[in-house]
Amino acid sequence: MTLSVWFKNYLYFPLGGSRKGEARTIINLLIVFFATSIWHGASWNFVVWGMSHGFFMMLERLGLGKIIDRLWRPFQHFYALMIIVVSRVFFRSDSFEHAWPFFKELFSFNFSGVHLAVMPLINSGAFVLLSVVGILASTPIFVNLAKFVDVKLKEYGYPSGLYGTNFAHISLVIMVFLGLVLSSIFLAAGSYNPFIYFRF
Repeated sequence: MTLSVWFKNYLYFPLGGSRKGEARTIINLLIVFFATSIWHGASWNFVVWGMSHGFFMMLERLGLGKIIDRLWRPFQHFYALMIIVVSRVFFRSDSFEHAWPFFKELFSFNFSGVHLAVMPLINSGAFVLLSVVGILASTPIFVNLAKFVDVKLKEYGYPSGLYGTNFAHISLVIMVFLGLVLSSIFLAAGSYNPFIYFRF
């Protein structure tokens, strides 16, 4: 059982879930996110991390979600990533004093003052390769390419929906597998481990 499922089954649902009106639903969500933040650590930075997610979920239920749904898809992704990335600074930091320098460097795009164990990996060619793989795999480029191949093959009398679809699936599996292998090699070869939950 995951942490989110546990909180849903044993806290959110017993509080009433979403069955007692919109106001009660928002209160229940905020309680769950507060409990989630305290579970990670008795520190105000964890509370800010958890409640920021609850705050934006509240705004989405109050109408922001409908506005976001009408936005261009890249803007939707940017909105979600900004909330996750910015709030994750508080999650990773030991205190507010530790978090502020990260925000300063993050929004100034000047990372000279940030000294992390991951920096040598970021400046390597392998990181660039993994980034390209991750970016391509997170876009519909392979699905669109598969449709294009199917259309062209159909023009030449080949069965539609067979070769292009298989090509897309096989390409995605290969890219994900290569990313997994390369990531495992880096983890096994170095002392740096980015799995943040090893802290708990």
